[in-house]
Amino acid sequence: MRTESATVTGTVSGNTVGAPSTGNSGGTIGIGPDAKGSGTETLAITKNNLCQYNARAGISFSDYLGSPAMNLTITGNAIADPGKSGDWASRLGPAAVGGGGN
Repeated sequence: MRTESATVTGTVSGNTVGAPSTGNSGGTIGIGPDAKGSGTETLAITKNNLCQYNARAGISFSDYLGSPAMNLTITGNAIADPGKSGDWASRLGPAAVGGGGN
C-alpha cells in the first residue's frame, strides 16, 4: 500500500501468506506497507500467519520520498519458516528509521 498525499486508515488482519511446506510460496514480502510524499498511513497489522517469504521479511515497512507519517500497530502475528532467501521476521526500512527522507 502506498500513499502520496492521502490519509489511509485500516487493518490488515487474519491473512495467511505462504504455505510452510511449499518453498518460497509467501512471495518476496509477506506484508509490505510503505508511505511516500506527505501522506499519513495508520494501520493495525494483527493476527496474520506469514511464512516462506523469499526476501527481506515477513513484515517490511518503510517511508520515503518526502515526509510521510506511518502509525503502525503490529501485534499477534505468526512469522516463521522463511523461504530460501528470507531474512527477518520484520524489517523497518532505512527511511523509516530516520523518519522520512530519500
